[in-house]
Amino acid sequence: MKSFFAALTVSHALSTVAAESPKETIQALNNVLDDAFNKQDFDFVAKHYHTGAEILPTDASEFVTQNLASFFKEAYESGLQDLHLETLNVVVEEDDLWHEIGNVTTSEEPEGSLYYVRWVKPDSDWQIAFDCMTVGGGFRSAGTTSHSFQDGASSEHVQATNVTQVVSALENLWSTLLQTGDFEGAADMYNPGALLIEPTGSTEFLTQDKFASFFAEQKFGDAVTRKTAVTLQEDATLVHEIGHMHGAQGSTAYYVRWIKPNASWQIAFDIMSVGE
Repeated sequence: MKSFFAALTVSHALSTVAAESPKETIQALNNVLDDAFNKQDFDFVAKHYHTGAEILPTDASEFVTQNLASFFKEAYESGLQDLHLETLNVVVEEDDLWHEIGNVTTSEEPEGSLYYVRWVKPDSDWQIAFDCMTVGGGFRSAGTTSHSFQDGASSEHVQATNVTQVVSALENLWSTLLQTGDFEGAADMYNPGALLIEPTGSTEFLTQDKFASFFAEQKFGDAVTRKTAVTLQEDATLVHEIGHMHGAQGSTAYYVRWIKPNASWQIAFDIMSVGE
């Protein structure tokens, strides 16, 4: 009975948020989450995530998909306290699918860092489908990265089709296209509706029509490479990837959302720098 009333409370709190703009709507939801997290009501926070949601933690080493309440509790006990989420930008892809970039501050990091959230609305309530806790950290000098994943490691969710090898081959192609200066070819690997978050802390989403010029301006260098590290296959047409990118500017972890709308895999979302 207690859990029933708790569920009603969650639904009421999140469905009664009223605001004039998408940014205000998401900020109001974040205020509810701030309050719950700081009160250590981690079950409430976890219920705000969509079934099957993925979290990419600050170390960007793996996808967290289960026991979210326990994950938040451990984060709190490790020092993630006095949490405040500030919505900076919201892009509406569809009426029930929004993308957010925000700034999160804590007692340990009062100046904050950027994060990304993919919001979905499967019914009357907004829920988090994907949460990347740190984005836009930029490139690190060789040897300074803190990411601990192993090359070729894959999630237990990956099917027998060996999607890790497929994605790895596609990333090799992406790398080759940039190395040879074929920026239009690299841009064509993305879905026409794809979005990209730059590696250097931008709060804007780049759209696919701007990717070729962006790649040309970045001067990644002819040695740029992206190597797949972790994959999580959500279904036959959707794969999440964590990898490591090296180039003239240094190295960083990245995240890519792959979709297969037809016979070919395409990049639907690219966060070029994730993790601390």
